[in-house]
Amino acid sequence: MKSLLAVTTRKAAAILGVATLMAIPVLAQQNNWKIDDEHSTAAIYLGSNSNLQNIGIARVGGDAELNPAEPAKSELNVSARLRPDQWMTFQSKRIELRADGNLQVTGEMMLVRIERDATYNPGEDYRGPAYGEPAIETASREMTFILPQVVGQKGEITAEATLGIENFPELFAAVHQAAWKPLVEDEACEIPQAGEDYRGAECSGTLIAPEYRLAALNPGEDYRGDESPAPSGKLMKVVLRLQLKAA
Repeated sequence: MKSLLAVTTRKAAAILGVATLMAIPVLAQQNNWKIDDEHSTAAIYLGSNSNLQNIGIARVGGDAELNPAEPAKSELNVSARLRPDQWMTFQSKRIELRADGNLQVTGEMMLVRIERDATYNPGEDYRGPAYGEPAIETASREMTFILPQVVGQKGEITAEATLGIENFPELFAAVHQAAWKPLVEDEACEIPQAGEDYRGAECSGTLIAPEYRLAALNPGEDYRGDESPAPSGKLMKVVLRLQLKAA
């Protein structure tokens, strides 16, 4: 009886071992990833070491390669739109494995802006400004993100970078001036039938971030003081929360 029980136990253990090996998450074996731009975000914080305030959140897209066997071959390439005519991109150039097991990813952060010259000719038939051909302006600096080399069980990963205003003044100015729109995840909209009480599309979803404006940078005759104050300090922190899916 004991012999039969021992054999049965060994068989069960063997089956369990095989099942465990088969059940190792694909996440642990997968190296190449696409960033789910519907569920990935870049949160921007401004302030000082003791007081960093979140001033806006943008959607993020791109791709990543996380190679635990050869960390130097890992890559991270992302882009985030700050407003319709402005976005920031990051392309990794150098990857190092830190003593704590995380990856130190250094690369080029680029701010891209589309500028158009406007001409105003008011008259009886004036219909607004006339815009010239778009011109693309860029500014770039070296930036370093810290992130884990292994993807979490839900395909999630967080990368963080901190820099001073003197390191990238153009990016500081851009995030200060950005009119951050509400960010809704899994948004679904329906247009009801027109009627006397018609109010437009009816939308549902999860609000990730509300509209955000910095009061100190929006003064004017109609300013009412109901906008968020600009944080003081000369630090920026960028936190990427990436939802990854197999490429």
